[in-house]
Amino acid sequence: MTNPVIISVAITGSVPRKKDCAGLPVTVSEQIEETHKAYEAGASLVHIHVRNPDESPGSNPDQFFAVQEGIRKYCPQMIIQFSTILLGVNLKVL
Repeated sequence: MTNPVIISVAITGSVPRKKDCAGLPVTVSEQIEETHKAYEAGASLVHIHVRNPDESPGSNPDQFFAVQEGIRKYCPQMIIQFSTILLGVNLKVL
């Protein structure tokens, strides 16, 4: 008998930038591509922080929509968990 599992992947973290990790997916297309790689490897849930152009955590509804649309297209069974945890937090103190 096999036990089903959910493999979750957090592709960005909330604070890192490309200067911290060159492979960090910060653009919409990078986030979709990295999520697709994880999906193909067996992940079924993705946790995502969308990013502003300066790579800081974002809250632009258009970015959430674009990432969701791409993931649904290329990873149709993927559960998407968007993070908005840092809204209202002063990132300069982090």
